[in-house]
Amino acid sequence: MERFIHNENIRRYPKLLKEETDEEKRNISRKLLAEEEAREIPPKPNRNDDKPKRPQLPKSWATSVGDLFRLEVRSCRLLAQMRSADRR
Repeated sequence: MERFIHNENIRRYPKLLKEETDEEKRNISRKLLAEEEAREIPPKPNRNDDKPKRPQLPKSWATSVGDLFRLEVRSCRLLAQMRSADRR
């Protein structure tokens, strides 16, 4: 919102200078325009900064879907082998 007002003021003050005939009002418009042009608007905060960050997993962990699938298959095979060994 602040950036919008800043931009609108920069557009408005030159128009006032062109239209105004009273020198005192023109000086006020010049001063306001100079102040507005000199004013710096801080950058808009990134909305993603408010979101909680996902924890970073160590690179040694299996993080891809394929790796996780292979681990699941291995664990299922190991469980099946353990159950078949218990039955004997």
